[in-house]
Amino acid sequence: MHPIVFCRRVIRCGKAIARSSDVPRWLRWLFVFGVMPIPLCIDEAALVLAVALMLIAYRPALRRAWSASQ
Repeated sequence: MHPIVFCRRVIRCGKAIARSSDVPRWLRWLFVFGVMPIPLCIDEAALVLAVALMLIAYRPALRRAWSASQ
């Protein structure tokens, strides 16, 4: 897969997850906090935590968003 095509698919998947009612609102806000340009590594730690929780607890929602982003 071409890198630009992959990036576009990741962005579409992220939009689908942001609109999904399967993912709790606090986890979506943790993602928002993780992408903010905050000094030190607090925002990166929040993003890693959010991704880990997403992969562990909300894998079906992530799979649906990934397959819908094609």
